[in-house]
Amino acid sequence: MQTTPLRVIHFVHWPASGITEVVRQIVVSCKNDNVDYSVFLLTSDEEFDSNFRWCPNRFQFFYDKKKLAAILRCLKAIRYSKPHIIHCHSISPALIACFLFRGKKVFHLHNEYPYLFENKYYYKVKRFVLVGMYWFFRIYFICVSKKVTSRLGELGISQAKFLPNCIEKEGPIKNINNEKPKPPIKAVTISRLHPQKNLLNCIEAIALLRERGYSVSYHIYGKGELEDALARKIQELDLSKQVILAGYTFNPAQALMDFDVYLSGSLYEGFPLSLLQAMRAGIPICSTNVGELVMNLSDKRDFFEIKGFSSEAIAATLERYCNAALPEIQTITANARNIFEKYYTADTFGASLNLIYRKLLHK
Repeated sequence: MQTTPLRVIHFVHWPASGITEVVRQIVVSCKNDNVDYSVFLLTSDEEFDSNFRWCPNRFQFFYDKKKLAAILRCLKAIRYSKPHIIHCHSISPALIACFLFRGKKVFHLHNEYPYLFENKYYYKVKRFVLVGMYWFFRIYFICVSKKVTSRLGELGISQAKFLPNCIEKEGPIKNINNEKPKPPIKAVTISRLHPQKNLLNCIEAIALLRERGYSVSYHIYGKGELEDALARKIQELDLSKQVILAGYTFNPAQALMDFDVYLSGSLYEGFPLSLLQAMRAGIPICSTNVGELVMNLSDKRDFFEIKGFSSEAIAATLERYCNAALPEIQTITANARNIFEKYYTADTFGASLNLIYRKLLHK
């Protein structure tokens, strides 16, 4: 007998970001689980239909023009969709959902956000709001980091589950033949252009390597508020031929195939899909030691660790990669891929998420 489909709304704040890809992965993972999905975007996105084309039921709250009409259209969609689950992907959508939606609320914490741990006044206010949403609206938390799950427990939030991000097992693989990549070494970052990602220091690291005689190019895929600042830094350092702002990519897994090494200089992280995609693809990773995923990798065995956040630390690690022997690079990429295949494929992710949804409905 055909059961009634579970109706789930994914409520996201930012377009063209890693979270966009996370939501797509969730939809793909659960597509055969009798679930009807919708996506609601809080902010404006001129390329909304392209960025979210994989979800037929998609709505924006705010356009640059006709904002009231957009809001009314979303409210009408909410009324008729009658969702069972509202899966929110940042704090603003979660807060709005508490007052607009009647279904069960899920807040997916995608990062080890500073507001969870630091004691600035503004961060304390955000924590107060977080705890209030839990006690007054019984919102359920999904965390991509055990550190965040533990922190929520310290704040008195018991409805929280650790669930690492995953991606499909199958995907493009970069074969390293019997010789190292020839200069220029091609580095890449795929991320939102946000201060969290430490991209200004990554660009400065490329300038330092040039001064030391290394030929390295660097492509940055993504969009965000730092785009103008990054462009100015590239011009200031005369790196227009070495550093390219490549815009948002709809297919990050395929984009990786054009590069030799993945660079992540992040100040904090959660469980970045771009690193998972690099591990699956067999592309060596240079990364700071932040976030749940990288904390489970070992320097010199699974990746090249950046020991600090400065441009000098980033340059030193890229230099270490450039000087590494081919067998070392091959061993590191093979180890990273084995870890991915053992723990982080999407085989069980959809089932785990669907189980959370079903349990919430029966509370």
